[in-house]
Parts: sequence; structure tokens; C-alpha cells
Amino acid sequence: MRAHAFTLLELMLVIALLAIPAAAAVIVLAPELITVLLGADWLGVIVPLQILAPGIFFLLIFQLSDALGVAAGTVYAVAWRQGAFAAAVLVGALIGQYWGLPGVAFGVLAAQTFSYLLVSQLSLRLTSLGVGDLAAAHGRGLVLGALASVVLWLLVTSLRSLGVAPAITLGAAVALLTVAALAMIRLRLIGRDGLWLLESLAGRLPRRLALLPRLLGLRNPAAAGI
Repeated sequence: MRAHAFTLLELMLVIALLAIPAAAAVIVLAPELITVLLGADWLGVIVPLQILAPGIFFLLIFQLSDALGVAAGTVYAVAWRQGAFAAAVLVGALIGQYWGLPGVAFGVLAAQTFSYLLVSQLSLRLTSLGVGDLAAAHGRGLVLGALASVVLWLLVTSLRSLGVAPAITLGAAVALLTVAALAMIRLRLIGRDGLWLLESLAGRLPRRLALLPRLLGLRNPAAAGI
């Protein structure tokens, strides 16, 4: 199962690299996202959205581990974990309802966390990976997520204190994230697995966008062995 382990570890690294910073950005920018996209009448869902944001990562890992379990032929192990997740969501939502919508959101997040632990245990059982390998797969994503949240918080807090419109604040945050992402790619701060993902995607770009990988300093996908 070592081939499975290598593939799973790479995919977990990529998911953490993408989903954790995205969740951090949603947590910080939730007020602007809700105000701009839904309007002032929906301000009550800001806190639930912030609570549910980390679930982006948990759900993607859940889907990945499900696919691994089905590929390995452990259909029953996958099925009872799916059932446990559904039951946990129901119980979490029922308990959380006593604290309103934020409580329901927290109950769902707790269920997602519980499910993540279950499918991680299944992944360890089906591969040669250890707990340390799974923990290390989260490292770069957690670092980038922490950096993104701090930088965005400083920017957004400053703009809010100046009374800047939410749409402008959101636009400034997106611009900052775009510049930061480009800089991290050019400086190779996203790591080998992040570069592997981008170079894989570069090979699927239409010809009219062929200049983009060069601007980002990416290797030719064929030369990279992808």
C-alpha cells in the first residue's frame, strides 16, 4: 500500500495548502463577504459562516479518505463512517439549536471534526502512513493560513476603522491575497507539493494562457515529469 500512501500524503498536503488559507480568509472577511454578496439583512449569518469555515478542509479530507477506502475495497468501513457522520451532524445540530444558529453551526463543525478523526484512522489503517506523517501534511497549510489571517486582519481592521465601504475592503483584501500568492509562488514558499499542483494545472491551460506559467516561474509540465 506504499503507492497509496504516497499519493494520499501528496493530496493531503495540497488540500491543506489550499483549504486552510481559504478558511482563514473566510473567517476574517466574513462580514464583508456577507454584506457585499447577501446584503445587510443577512448579518446574522456572519458568525455561523466563521464557525463553519474550517469545515472546508474537513469535508475535502473526508471525500479523499472515502475514495481511498472504496479503492481499497473497504466499502463497509466507509459506509459506517458515513453513517456515523450523518448521525453526528444530527446530534450536533439538535444540541446546538439551544444556542441559536451559531450553536447549530458549532454542532455541525464538531461533527465534521469527529468525522475527520474517523476517516484519518481509516487512512492510517489502509496505508503505511503514521500519525506524524498526517500531522506533517498539515504543516505548510497551517503556516500559510496563520500568515493569511494575520495579514488580512491587520488590513481589514485598519480599513474598517477608517469607515471604508465593505466592497472596497473586500476588493483590497482580494488584491492583497493575489499579490501575496504570486509572491509566494515566485519565491517558492508554497513548497514542492504546491509547485507540483500548479505545474500540473499549467499543463491543462489553453494555449492563449501559456504565458501565465512563465510569469509565475513554473517549469514546463513535460520537463517536470508531470
